[in-house]
Amino acid sequence: MSAQPKRKIILKNLKEHNTIWHPQSTLVYKSKKERVVIGRFVDGELIPLDDIAVELCDEWRMKPDESLLENDDEASTHDSKDDDEASSHDSKDDDEAPTHDSKDDDEASSHDSKDDDEASSHDSKDDDEAPTHDSKDDGEASSHDSKDDDEAPTHDSKDDGEDDSSTLSNSINEHITAVQNFCTVIQNRETNLQILLSKSMGRTSELEEKLAAAARERQEIEDELDVLKKKFKAMKSLFS
Repeated sequence: MSAQPKRKIILKNLKEHNTIWHPQSTLVYKSKKERVVIGRFVDGELIPLDDIAVELCDEWRMKPDESLLENDDEASTHDSKDDDEASSHDSKDDDEAPTHDSKDDDEASSHDSKDDDEASSHDSKDDDEAPTHDSKDDGEASSHDSKDDDEAPTHDSKDDGEDDSSTLSNSINEHITAVQNFCTVIQNRETNLQILLSKSMGRTSELEEKLAAAARERQEIEDELDVLKKKFKAMKSLFS
């Protein structure tokens, strides 16, 4: 099977059932904490986990509630076992029925009266115990729901805060890297300018030395010219 491209999953609150769901696939999670799929939400109705939901889980790479899958398998196995036992029991009753009909009638009447007494006693006991058990379940359910409602926003806000902090940290790191690169470029240019300045100063020194040498040569030439002029005047005065 070829790998499917990863899709972006956006979850939303499902207030009717106090949980979250994925509208695009209609898959419903067990709760805001337990991220396992328990069914589908279609036309305002929660459909328990079925084959369609399992196929959608595979398609969207979500995890179905394994306990529901195990319950379905056990229920199927139990039903088939009950059918086999019922068939075997019916065939056995058909074989034994002619012999025990009269005896069963007497026992049935006695057993029915006994069952009526026990049922009455059991019903009264259930009536006394049921309100206490129901109120306890209601209290636990209300406490669990309020706890989920309180913890879910905190978890979401924490995730949002971590995302914002991570984005801000990445942005700061990028700016620091850009400044460091800019400083490196400036340092390289400063080094190049220092090299050029050093070369220029060296050339200036050479030119100054050459200029000084030229000045000395000029002075020497001027001195020699003065000497020649004086000799020329002296020779001229002799001839005149």
